[in-house]
Amino acid sequence: MSEKKLNQTQKKSKNYAHYPKNSIIKEIMIATSTPNLTDFAERLGLSYATVSNWNNRNKITQPQTILRAYPTVNPEFAMFGTYPVLRERQNPRDYRYGILNLFLICFF
Repeated sequence: MSEKKLNQTQKKSKNYAHYPKNSIIKEIMIATSTPNLTDFAERLGLSYATVSNWNNRNKITQPQTILRAYPTVNPEFAMFGTYPVLRERQNPRDYRYGILNLFLICFF
């Protein structure tokens, strides 16, 4: 990596001041501890320009891409900007026992 590019990356690292206030992308980056927009775009498998356009317009045109890369992000937040940013933590055992109880009620 060239020295100029390395310095630019270090300047952008964990500094969210250059993003629009309360943008959906900014909130997701903070919640998932992603240091900069370049890393975020790489994790999504998209170009920097695409993610930058989403950030500038404050609208995500392909929310499924974010949900695949970050499964803890709330789908409603990725699509509409409705809080909370991350999904509520669910205990997998609670879900399994809920299905078991439903099965027992229906068949016995």
